[in-house]
Amino acid sequence: MIDPSALERVRQQLRSDEFYIQKNAWIYGACLELEQQGDPLDTVMLLDVLEGHGQLADVGGVAYITRLMNAVPSALNVEAYARIVRDNAQRRRLLALASSAAQLAYNEDKHISEAIGNVRAELVRMATPETPADILIPAVQPLPATVALDEKMAQGAGTWLDDYIEYAERVAPMTPRLFHESAGLWLASLAIARRLVLPLAFDDIYPNLWVIWVAPTTIWSKTTAMNIARKMARRTMRFLLAPEELTPEAMLADMSGTEPNNLLQMPLQDQQNWQLRRNHAGQRGWTLDEFSGMLAGAGRDYNAGLLESLLLFYDCTDEYTRLTNNRGMQAVHSAYLTMLGASTPAAMAQHLTADRLWGIGWWPRFAVLTPAQARPDWREPQERVPATHLDAPLRALYENLPEAKWPDPPTAQTVILGDYVFDLWNSYNRALRYELLNESLDTRLWGTYGRLPVSAIKVAVILAAMDWAQGNGGGIKIELPHLARAVLIAERWRISAHRAILSANEQAADRVATRIMYQVSRLSPEGPSVRDLCKSMKDVKPFRIKSTLDELVLAGELSLVERIIGPRGGRPTDRYFLYKEGY
Repeated sequence: MIDPSALERVRQQLRSDEFYIQKNAWIYGACLELEQQGDPLDTVMLLDVLEGHGQLADVGGVAYITRLMNAVPSALNVEAYARIVRDNAQRRRLLALASSAAQLAYNEDKHISEAIGNVRAELVRMATPETPADILIPAVQPLPATVALDEKMAQGAGTWLDDYIEYAERVAPMTPRLFHESAGLWLASLAIARRLVLPLAFDDIYPNLWVIWVAPTTIWSKTTAMNIARKMARRTMRFLLAPEELTPEAMLADMSGTEPNNLLQMPLQDQQNWQLRRNHAGQRGWTLDEFSGMLAGAGRDYNAGLLESLLLFYDCTDEYTRLTNNRGMQAVHSAYLTMLGASTPAAMAQHLTADRLWGIGWWPRFAVLTPAQARPDWREPQERVPATHLDAPLRALYENLPEAKWPDPPTAQTVILGDYVFDLWNSYNRALRYELLNESLDTRLWGTYGRLPVSAIKVAVILAAMDWAQGNGGGIKIELPHLARAVLIAERWRISAHRAILSANEQAADRVATRIMYQVSRLSPEGPSVRDLCKSMKDVKPFRIKSTLDELVLAGELSLVERIIGPRGGRPTDRYFLYKEGY
């Protein structure tokens, strides 16, 4: 604001997330927003943007903005200031890597070559010149040359999906195309409702999908994008949708076809809809706007066994039974659950870094989708009318597959493979399940890599089914363009999984730093020691606390002082204080 042209000189070399102090990051981000919109960069406009984001009070109001301006008499050296911020950010990343390296070294369960490979890969990523500030690109191994894949091979496959994406981008233009694409696939997966199967040597493949969108609130229009798919599902296949909030007992009752207690008191239309639901009792589509809430509640007593049941429903178990004192024996036949969820990085960080959820195969079953950009370009919605032109092909897919009639489970029609399809899939399967599994890959992602080839073939089934429903006739056959496009989609999901892990790790580190700052502010007036902080944060590993303390001292957030505490003297102990003049 001293010199508005200074922003242009640093915007390409400095990201808002490289500021350690959050309020400074918000201020810089607001400046970038004003520049992008072509608005003047002055105090009044800046305060207006911060207030619009609900950040003005947390920043410290006009007083803090004024103090910042007074502290820097000239913008002449703005590039030098930007380099200092970036250098400190790199130092914090290096310290975090050193902490991670030490943890890997002490972890005897991990082979030493794998630990060295992980550290080497991260060092290479840090040493690689930065990409433009609005692009988030993790270190991802490319496919080997044995996977002969060309984007031209996918031409002509999935025309309905293209139409869906085109419509959705007009309604929610700031939502990532990756999200719209997955929503269209989820809709077609819902319409299939376990009535297509691809027999492979190792298992029968049913095309249900689990997808979660992880992106900051508001700016990416996640709810708007999800409502496009949700409204279309309600118009065409309402009876296949699960309630958005339900307990394990309620889900089991619904999917086992148990008659609700109030059925006769329900309106006639709802009774008829329930009869249709019962025909597909074991097949459900589930949408969840606040996915993290479901995970947070999964550990509570009243939700005991929820995740384990859901895993079996994803795997399309032929029969799932449960015996309770109150309800007796309940059975779900021909299970099929396809799921679309959304949440924010902050809410999902603790779940995406939970080893148990990776270990039981929860996250490997998901397409964890994140934006490839840090911030979308501003675009206005262009479409308001319902997408009824997309409803007919979706309804045709549902109606042309074998009819389901309670109590018999639905019959699955067999999908066949066209020429050269298995060869391409097999090469992709070998690459993901064998050739790319090495010491440089985060072990949490091994399960994701192992399941991606199956996700790709599921997507290929969906693409082939939608093309068939639009009048191709004959049986449903996966042709080479279907699989080529499916593998390209799976590859975008693979890169996104790496982004999600990277973001979750950073979010988790930020939470530890915030907790340490709070504990330092409230513990002993003589300044807490590392031991004091470890006692007050027993759920965090001591090495993580010490490494975070080092980062906070380096960033100037904490002061480190050696002091002798107590009347008897003794060896001095490191004590930590919130930074202020005099320490």
